[in-house]
Amino acid sequence: MNKALRNALVAAGTLALLLCTAYAFIVWEGSSARGTAPWLESSVAQWLLKRIVPARDRDLKNPLSAHIDANDVNAGRALYRQKCEICHAYDGSGKTEIAAGQYPRPPDLRDPQVQRMSDGELLFHITNGIRHTGMPAWNLPARRSWQLVLYVRRLPTLVAPLTPQAPPANLDNAHYVGSQACQKCHSDIYDRWKQTRMANVVRDPKEHPDAIAPDLTKPDPLVTFTRDDIAFVYGSRWKQRYFKKIGDDYFPLPAQWDFTHKRWAAYFVKNGTDWWAPLYPPDNLQRPTGPLCDGCHSVGYDISTKKVAEWNVGCERCHGPGSEHVAQQGRGGIINPAKLNYVQANDVCIQCHSQGQPLSDPIGGKHYD
Repeated sequence: MNKALRNALVAAGTLALLLCTAYAFIVWEGSSARGTAPWLESSVAQWLLKRIVPARDRDLKNPLSAHIDANDVNAGRALYRQKCEICHAYDGSGKTEIAAGQYPRPPDLRDPQVQRMSDGELLFHITNGIRHTGMPAWNLPARRSWQLVLYVRRLPTLVAPLTPQAPPANLDNAHYVGSQACQKCHSDIYDRWKQTRMANVVRDPKEHPDAIAPDLTKPDPLVTFTRDDIAFVYGSRWKQRYFKKIGDDYFPLPAQWDFTHKRWAAYFVKNGTDWWAPLYPPDNLQRPTGPLCDGCHSVGYDISTKKVAEWNVGCERCHGPGSEHVAQQGRGGIINPAKLNYVQANDVCIQCHSQGQPLSDPIGGKHYD
């Protein structure tokens, strides 16, 4: 056997062995996307990714970085939320439902390995995508692509990583001051908030004569109360309920207004529809809104005094008591959900926008929702 033939057979054998090994590896790995990429596969992919970007693209510098304009950063953030957030998460962590089912998993864009990429590399991957991953190629105008690169560069500092959040200075000693105190420095935000439904969840018809939506002069068998019975109106878009004051508590009246169908409907929480229902008498006038509703529809509801710092979802419902913030003229002393990690930021909303029950029950002999 001559040398050339021997070399050809060795090469063919080696190639066959490699193909068989690759086939066995693929069959062993299977087609499932549930697993995490093995270290070797991930390392090889990273090594190749670094080398497939042409030098002329890798060396590009972001022209927007020379003189950073807040409008470009904001445009990049808007683009990120529109196209990237579904996989990479709002904070770049990649912790989303769709990302958990992708193979390979989307990288954490805040990771030093990503941030060490050049501007040109980031632009190349945004423009061309990455094969065999969930990263698509985006057809964007050049400036918009650079705006996105600009925002990705700022993810490590714009959004906090998942680390324990230190409480703002002196927050334990702070007290509620009311949303009105925020208006002086945050007038635009305050004016917008005043028009929201959160600012108008609960209204006193004596102060707001237009708060009651239906015409109570028209008889209806479900309406067994009069305007004088209504101390508070709850809701103004989908449904409207009515609270009667008895002593120092409020109680829901037995009918609610359906805005969609323009008609009355009975209001009573039946057993099996909420965890606390069987723990209270089957009578609306024995089910106070204090332990069941007011904790979310007000600021600073005090279970011992049954008083609130402010009705409705005011500024301090999400930002915490603001006295220290006001005293420091805006320099700290407040909770800013935008600077919390993604779990704690979501918890700000979830504390009210979720269905659950307290870890300890009852509290002081009462069941609190």
